Amino acid sequence: RLGPLSPRGVALMAAETLGDAASDGVAPTLPEAVAELLCERSGGVPLMVREDVRLLHAHGLLRRTDTAWTLPAGGESALATAIPPAVGASVIERADRLAGVARAVLDTVAVLDTVAVLDPTVLDTAAAPGEPVGAEILAAVTGLDDQQAAAGSAEALRAGLLREPGGGQAGVAPRHGLARHAVYQALPGPRRRALHATAAEALAATGDPRMAGRVAQHCRHAGDLPAWVRAAETAADIAARRGDLLSAHAHLRDVLMVGAAGPERRVKVAIKLGWAVPGAADEARAAAALLADALGWPEASAAERGELRLLRAWLDLDAAEPGADPVAEIEAAISDLASRPDLRAMAFATLALPARLPNVTLSAHLAYLNQAHAALAHTADPVARAFVPATAVSAVMATGAPGAWRAAAALPEPGDQAPVNRQIIRGLLNAADAALHLGCYGRGRELAERGMSLAAELGMAAYDQSLRATWLRARWSVGEAGVEQEARRLSDDARVRAQLHSRLHSWLLAGQILTGRGDLDSARRVLVDVAEQACLSGELAVAAHAAAELSRSAVSDADGQVAYALTARVLDAVAAKQIWIWAAPVMPFGRLSLVRELLGGYRDGVAGRDAPLARAALSFAEARRAEDDGDAAAAMEHYAGSRQQYAALPDPRMAAHAVAAEARCRIAAGEPPDADLLLRAWGAFARVNAPWDANRLKQLIRRAGLPAPHRRGRPGYGNRLSPREREIAALAAAGHTNRDIASRLFLSSRTVKYHLANAMRKLDI
Repeated sequence: RLGPLSPRGVALMAAETLGDAASDGVAPTLPEAVAELLCERSGGVPLMVREDVRLLHAHGLLRRTDTAWTLPAGGESALATAIPPAVGASVIERADRLAGVARAVLDTVAVLDTVAVLDPTVLDTAAAPGEPVGAEILAAVTGLDDQQAAAGSAEALRAGLLREPGGGQAGVAPRHGLARHAVYQALPGPRRRALHATAAEALAATGDPRMAGRVAQHCRHAGDLPAWVRAAETAADIAARRGDLLSAHAHLRDVLMVGAAGPERRVKVAIKLGWAVPGAADEARAAAALLADALGWPEASAAERGELRLLRAWLDLDAAEPGADPVAEIEAAISDLASRPDLRAMAFATLALPARLPNVTLSAHLAYLNQAHAALAHTADPVARAFVPATAVSAVMATGAPGAWRAAAALPEPGDQAPVNRQIIRGLLNAADAALHLGCYGRGRELAERGMSLAAELGMAAYDQSLRATWLRARWSVGEAGVEQEARRLSDDARVRAQLHSRLHSWLLAGQILTGRGDLDSARRVLVDVAEQACLSGELAVAAHAAAELSRSAVSDADGQVAYALTARVLDAVAAKQIWIWAAPVMPFGRLSLVRELLGGYRDGVAGRDAPLARAALSFAEARRAEDDGDAAAAMEHYAGSRQQYAALPDPRMAAHAVAAEARCRIAAGEPPDADLLLRAWGAFARVNAPWDANRLKQLIRRAGLPAPHRRGRPGYGNRLSPREREIAALAAAGHTNRDIASRLFLSSRTVKYHLANAMRKLDI
């Protein structure tokens, strides 16, 4: 007796089948998720695998992208109706031979299981696709007694249309996905809707909160719109209370998009939707459009319009819409919220966010923050009392004002309310970001770790990618090993790309790593994108880091002009904002003419601030100015001070850059540089895997007449592949180009070509 194919076996067979269908005869690979879905649909039966992939390919649902096959995102409904004719006919022929009781069981199982496939975002994981349907639910939906249900299940099992899950699980499940789809599609509309309605009643009667999402979906497919709205609200409330914003958002969004809610409920549903958006840019844009429609509904009260305006402004901030004016929207909301001090406090606190409102000055931010605290005194709402300090930490710590760390300590302790805990996690993220901009990398890492731990403990994934990006940047800044691989995985994550904060921070880190490794073309593409997006959204500290990397890696006039334009844009925005410490990354590397213009204001702006990174950058900038003025002694003194300040952070890369600048200055003045410092700086670049910087420093060492350093010899592998050669060969064998491999591994294309040539020589191919 042959068992079914595993997902791996399905992938191999599907790849061969699809390869035959490809015009160039090349058999592409299938990602793991695609293979698992095909396995679920076919049950691992080889004939069905072949028929299924041929049909999906013919219908354009299984598409080739470069060297992989993909399924359409969100195309579950289309996949449910894509049934190979021979398979569908075979299933229905066997189903029609079943007795009435067995057919009732089969139809009910198909209806119960289909809901999970048609809507994979539902709350309850207890009834995922292919999970067994228990005897109690089966009897309740079919109306059969236990003995009849058992007899019907046994007959459907013998016909090969249902299966017992095994592993100690009770109940029955569809034989495979295609059988489920075929039976479900064959049901007459009235019978299908009646079964959905009965299923909704039976699942609601269990009282199990995990079934709330399933109840909503059955009401929807039964065509009972009022019941769907009620059930969807209940499911969304349950999801929001436990921090599952994705599920809450999905239920409420669908209700509003279909227009299922009547005038008596739709405003409340729209407000709940605004609170449940998980933060991804696309979801934020779609929800903002729905809230814009809700603002025109005549039944909305003034306070409800104010809340809708505030929620829409938050969504515009998440989506970083270029034409949106969140300040005007929030100020309009405040005028409507006279009776809601909790929302007024949150609205004023939002206007105090320094990193998301590029056209608001620091003094205005602090004035808004005072108004937020004044409004907060008139409410005991726990969400507002968590929201304001979580936002205040950004405004207070961004300036590096003495005592700013008290703002981070003022964040409330987590409790049993998910909306409050969400604000605490947001506050930890804000504090961690501010700590990095100040140069307090250890504290930033600790705050990010606290946020990640709390998010994992509470099951709140919305902030996980952003916290992880900040955490990795803190580790990279202090020269910790092993960050590159994690950074690459993070920047490739589709969820990261969907959120503005995580995208900017992870791509900035990727660009910095690429620059250090010498893959300058790839680095510039990433960094230009980061700088432009960050300037547009108000993340000026991130934009400054990107502009600094572009400036120091410019090797042509064209590169220099791009870096100059972006640096000028960043510095103009920082000067207008008056948060001077955000310019710290640019001061050592930006065009000196720009730095000179800003230096006086920068010096005054960072004086007396608890901002060690800004002070180190000031010393570096003072040294550059003195060197340009011909005052070598003052320049060398400032470079030495900068080196010591960066080393104290610690920031080994910037300390090494300061060493290189000081040595260059000494050589130009005819003085011998400190050989020991140069060797240690070269070793620092080597340790943090920045060969481009290390090689540039090696050239300076040679200019000084000192012996060039070198790494210890690598182990010889003879005719065996080295680990790096094996990694590159595997990617090449999977069909990736040299450029793809270089980007994926943070290498230069030349390095990939070198390793690949060695691998081919050793393999004699």
